[in-house]
Amino acid sequence: MPTLLIASRNAHKAEEIAAILGDDFTVQTLAKFTAAPEVVEDGDTFAANAVKKATEIAAWLGGQARPDFVLADDSGLEVDALDGKPGVHSARYAGGDEQRTRRREQRQVAARVGRRPRREPRCAISLCAGAGRAWPSGGSQDVRGHLPW
Repeated sequence: MPTLLIASRNAHKAEEIAAILGDDFTVQTLAKFTAAPEVVEDGDTFAANAVKKATEIAAWLGGQARPDFVLADDSGLEVDALDGKPGVHSARYAGGDEQRTRRREQRQVAARVGRRPRREPRCAISLCAGAGRAWPSGGSQDVRGHLPW
């Protein structure tokens, strides 16, 4: 059975992916690889960050018990009234603190338009076969709807 390594230490994310895939893959996380590096997500797009994470983790694994595939993702919020910010900088937008990020967004939006505009979550994934080529998801998928502030 092929092994899919989720380039994350998030056990819940792995459980969700394993439930979708069923018994066709053995799903692992980086929790098994405690020395795995933290990949700096400094790309201009969510897809670029996902590709970078998948390829760097696959390369780092080298001769170790290399999985058949490495799957990575990057996601964040884009706020219309903030011209798409925080975007790819969502995790670092207010020092990595989700509550501070939300408060900062609210203050900036209120100062700009006086209301709470639409916020859109965005996500991109990348799949890397062993230490080889990575395939991005083809960009970010729009998920539209109301997110509570």
